[in-house]
Amino acid sequence: MKKVRKRKPGTGHSVSYTDAQWAQIKAWAKAAGMSASAWWGQCVTTVDLSAPEKSAALPLVLDEEQQRRISRIAAELADGARDEVSARFGVLARELLRERLEAMIREGRREEALARLRSVFGEERAEVIAIAFIPDEPKEPRTPGSRKQQEARDAPGERPQQGKLF
Repeated sequence: MKKVRKRKPGTGHSVSYTDAQWAQIKAWAKAAGMSASAWWGQCVTTVDLSAPEKSAALPLVLDEEQQRRISRIAAELADGARDEVSARFGVLARELLRERLEAMIREGRREEALARLRSVFGEERAEVIAIAFIPDEPKEPRTPGSRKQQEARDAPGERPQQGKLF
């Protein structure tokens, strides 16, 4: 059995720290707006004693290899997305160009379409695009209410389809 010590009410207990440790404790207490004794008492009474004493804390920063690995993964994801977006954009741009050129040809503006292709893409590229998208023999322009246009509306399988933009 332990000997019971009789203390006067209000008698404190003491702990020992180095000067550097005590200076740090006082700085933390000051930052909290408390006295060192009150701050230390609050810290001690709010410690979670159910946690294992020697549990290692998770690192707050990634080491160099972890950072490089994450960077490589992000770059690979970005490259894959860039390729997919680029391919999709190319398809959409071709469809939009095809529709616009076909509309200009239908409206009897073949020479204007060729001139615009040359101004945007240059002579050589414009020629390649014209071969791909503009027929050699221009079709007669359609005007609203013309018989051919009415027939095209009546026969949905034969009329040109508008491509999906998105």
